[in-house]
Amino acid sequence: MSAYQTRENSGLTGRTLALIDRSGKERRVRF
Repeated sequence: MSAYQTRENSGLTGRTLALIDRSGKERRVRF
């Protein structure tokens, strides 16, 4: 069960980092 939770957490972290990176690029383009 802990392995499954770790997999879920890494997936959520990946999505969050992707969203932050995406918004960061958009900000650089705007400013």
